[in-house]
Amino acid sequence: MTVFVAFIVGIMLFPLFRFFPLISILFFAVAIIFIGTKKRYVLLLIIPLGFLYSAARFSPDVQSIDVWKKELKLTGRFVPKSSVPSAGSSVKTFDIETAADDESGSEIDDLHDKDINIYTDIDEDPDQEYEVLLKTGADKARRNPRGWGRMKLYGSAEGLRVSGPAPFSVTNYFNKWQKRINDYV
Repeated sequence: MTVFVAFIVGIMLFPLFRFFPLISILFFAVAIIFIGTKKRYVLLLIIPLGFLYSAARFSPDVQSIDVWKKELKLTGRFVPKSSVPSAGSSVKTFDIETAADDESGSEIDDLHDKDINIYTDIDEDPDQEYEVLLKTGADKARRNPRGWGRMKLYGSAEGLRVSGPAPFSVTNYFNKWQKRINDYV
């Protein structure tokens, strides 16, 4: 049981180290002293093993890539939503098919099939595919464990043009019907 608890402590040290490195080093030093007094030296190997296990399973958030305060060229389609007027009616949700940095021209594969919020006043057609030149906003993610992964990429449309009819999508088909029902209700 103590081996299992030591492994769990090692797993818990990794996220603690990401946000509070000094406290986690202090906590590990206290654990070494405590385990050393009990003469259970095998546990000193289990805690770093749990730490390494947690580090190997960690994958950084997609939003941690450097796309903030840049101009991006996007292709994709707008996701249909209810046409009921609201305070955020100029915000449209855009489903990205391809994304590229406007300055370097390099592809950004991490944004493929992601949704972003675009501030624009156009009437979108979900059956059309669009090319958008997007000026992204500032990164507003906070440095706390609950804030990671909750911030959605957003920006204003600098340029927008229809590139042709969008390919059929089952998700888009159901979203259009959901929009019709919401407008009716």
